[in-house]
Amino acid sequence: MDTQNLIPELELIESLAPHWRKRFEKALLYLTVHLDRDPPPSWESVAEHCAISPHHFHRMFHSVFHEPPGQYLRRLRLQTAVHLLLSSERSSVTEVAHKTGFSSSQALAKALKRDLGTSAKAIRALGRAPGSVELQRLLDRLGHPGPETSPAPQALPSLERQLAQQLEIECQSLPTRTLQATRLPSADWEAYCQAAEQQPGTPLVLAAPITEQLDTRLADYPVHAGRWVSQAGPHTLTLPGGEHLCCQARLASESAYYGVWDRLVEEVLKRGWTLPDNGWGVEIIEQTDAIRTGVTVMTFQLPVRRP
Repeated sequence: MDTQNLIPELELIESLAPHWRKRFEKALLYLTVHLDRDPPPSWESVAEHCAISPHHFHRMFHSVFHEPPGQYLRRLRLQTAVHLLLSSERSSVTEVAHKTGFSSSQALAKALKRDLGTSAKAIRALGRAPGSVELQRLLDRLGHPGPETSPAPQALPSLERQLAQQLEIECQSLPTRTLQATRLPSADWEAYCQAAEQQPGTPLVLAAPITEQLDTRLADYPVHAGRWVSQAGPHTLTLPGGEHLCCQARLASESAYYGVWDRLVEEVLKRGWTLPDNGWGVEIIEQTDAIRTGVTVMTFQLPVRRP
């Protein structure tokens, strides 16, 4: 199964000449590495780091990524802050602020209110609500914008969502499989990272009953994390075989993650199929050694039932 890209930046620089692509890869890496710096790097300093004149860099960056570099960095910082608020409830708002380049919790609160019209407390409350549509809308607002020349660009879904809509979905007949796994205390990214670090170099398998996912708040999803093992040996969980809709994607944001699951469910409805009552949704983090880099390759498997 081919890995499909859901990272807008990689998609947008794909068609550039090699020397420009290399320079913008360098610029994106520089911005990401200095995400926690206060004050954030100026776009002039980024241009100098990439050996481009400031005027030319600003014009080219805006043309390629559909937003000026300062706005891009501000959106990236807020996107990361929201991710940390949702995935690390044990971290204080002040800790989240410092990790994303804000001088204080008050500075982060001001940015959340100005750009998103919300607060850290409200964001965490959305993460606790079952099947929160409001949370998905919030994450989409932090997704990569489309071209400003598009009709009503603000009304369009994020580029992550648009890329997810283009995912090629395969229907695979999978056998009964067994896992050596433990139930995680919470379904958040920090818990996944800790589970992955306990089995370095081995893909991390995450499994949860699909019916419970629909009615349970995000943090309380009954997610089991572990590795595939032989049915003949010790195991803690057995997943029933059957037909599954599957895809594999490279992603770096919650907007892309939710976009994948929406695409899979839409495919179920499109084919006139249903979800089995005893089915388990599966996510496989393929490259656990890079799990904390922010870029992840994941395989998604959704069990289905034909009429």
